[in-house]
Amino acid sequence: MWEYKIEVLDLQGAENSLAESEKQLDSLGRQGWEAVSFIPKVGKGDSWCLAVLKRQTRESQ
Repeated sequence: MWEYKIEVLDLQGAENSLAESEKQLDSLGRQGWEAVSFIPKVGKGDSWCLAVLKRQTRESQ
């Protein structure tokens, strides 16, 4: 079985926003989450990106 999660990545054009988003995704990857898809240009001024993630539930491992 899978569990799913949606994370908001705030990409306002600043280099540090991109670095923070990369750290956020790296941290989620270490927790077992993998990206399924990305939905760009949403939210305030089209500066957000939604990351759809999944990981196996503990029961199915």
